[in-house]
Amino acid sequence: MATAMQKILKNDYDQPNILGSGLCAYAVKSVWRNGLVFSSTRRENHSVIPSLWRKPAIVSNLGWKGLSKYYHGVMPSEILTIPEYEEPLNVLGLFSSSAPNFESYFVPRRTPRPQFSKFCKIRQLHECQIDETLSYLCLSVVGNIKYLINNSFFDNASLSDDIVFRLGSVSADEFSALMPDRSLTSLGCHFPCKNFDGVQVSFRPVFEREVNINFIDAKENLRSEVSVLDLLEKVRRAIFLRYGVALGEVRYWECYVQKNLADAYFCNRDGVTENVNNRKEIELCIEEVCNYIFEAGFKSIKKNVGDILSGIHLGYNRDILSELPSNYRVFDTSLNSVSGAHPTIRSFCESYILAKGDFLDSEQLIECR
Repeated sequence: MATAMQKILKNDYDQPNILGSGLCAYAVKSVWRNGLVFSSTRRENHSVIPSLWRKPAIVSNLGWKGLSKYYHGVMPSEILTIPEYEEPLNVLGLFSSSAPNFESYFVPRRTPRPQFSKFCKIRQLHECQIDETLSYLCLSVVGNIKYLINNSFFDNASLSDDIVFRLGSVSADEFSALMPDRSLTSLGCHFPCKNFDGVQVSFRPVFEREVNINFIDAKENLRSEVSVLDLLEKVRRAIFLRYGVALGEVRYWECYVQKNLADAYFCNRDGVTENVNNRKEIELCIEEVCNYIFEAGFKSIKKNVGDILSGIHLGYNRDILSELPSNYRVFDTSLNSVSGAHPTIRSFCESYILAKGDFLDSEQLIECR
């Protein structure tokens, strides 16, 4: 099988290999039109790892389109204003736009999704053998690291992630007095937030009652045994967080924290495990962020910690890639340079820019022949 795979992945330099089918792979394919995309076509369950103190953490999905299939579009507003990102953003239909003059994140009306018209089916991507051809690994953080470990480039790696949890709540009156209103545009909605060092605090409305929403697995919201009133609250909250439209008066606001942990997980040949120090670091963060919020003027804050989940915003120190062969390119959310911020679209744009640099270099090489 390895020999067959090796033969499949041998192409001319102007037709590189692209392993994966998520947004980073789509960025590369948008530049290299002749590139060959290799992907599994199977629908896979999310890869999860057990935890001693919270729900099992989702870390990847190696099925068709990966976790990009479940991405719900959230990105830092500032991304829309970066001149170097204009071209890749246009690929996603996120045309140049101004951002509001307050800290915010953006949710587009149309969620960016990878689009592929042609690809090569491979059941097990980790079995692919790469020769000297220019090749892009776009298998997600966990997928890329596992591939490189399985091919003996290194033995292990520490992975970062943003841990997301409910901190508590603040009053509607205080929120209105201290926070700017959301900003609706033709492309989507900018929501106000607070950013601290490696931490983002966002706010979710409570119209009648507290409910939990699963954005990664939307069907779970319907499968859960909830009352009609709970389901109605979920719908109202989902519409607000997706489109910025409030169906009724907000009683109070829940504060949600996104905290980056530099060493959230450990990956080796045996798989991915959780760092035993995560719980202690989150406990320290809870008190720290409560102080941040109080000092920002929210005197009404009521601590009520819950919903501690993986942000699935994984990364790693890219210095570990320094010894890879020169024809390897590794694209995933480790390209995000701002810890604690939603990484997907920034990583797409960085992938596009780097792939375009390779493409322009190849054209110069062809001209010199």
